[in-house]
Amino acid sequence: GELGVRRLRKESSFFGGDAWTIDDGYWKRYASRGSVSSLSVEDLNGDGLGDIVSGSESILTVYLSQRR
Repeated sequence: GELGVRRLRKESSFFGGDAWTIDDGYWKRYASRGSVSSLSVEDLNGDGLGDIVSGSESILTVYLSQRR
């Protein structure tokens, strides 16, 4: 299958209050093996960003984020 990742953005107002928006299009797309039911997002490398883990009985796919 294919895995699509969208960016979630936090927008802060000068007068207070925050708003969260999600981009309409995909930020990244990956060809992936595994099952959507086993998909999880965890911070595996400790950079504070979510890393994507997809697995099945015989395959484990991990996409690590990287803060730049």
